[in-house]
Amino acid sequence: ASTRKIGADLAAKGAGMIDAPLGRTPAHARDGLLNIMAAGDKATFDKVKPVLDEQGENVFISGRSARVTRPS
Repeated sequence: ASTRKIGADLAAKGAGMIDAPLGRTPAHARDGLLNIMAAGDKATFDKVKPVLDEQGENVFISGRSARVTRPS
């Protein structure tokens, strides 16, 4: 399934989705030093940020994901 479909399916069930590309090397990943550039709504980001902080040293929200749609 595409990211757009997954996001729409989750939104229809009241769940949020964060699209979070990772940057750096496998060694950085092992050491929890990834760069994580999350996109999605701020409320969902705030919920998952503690988990992302365990995996990365630079975790930030880069705005709303263009690939995730929410029903009206």
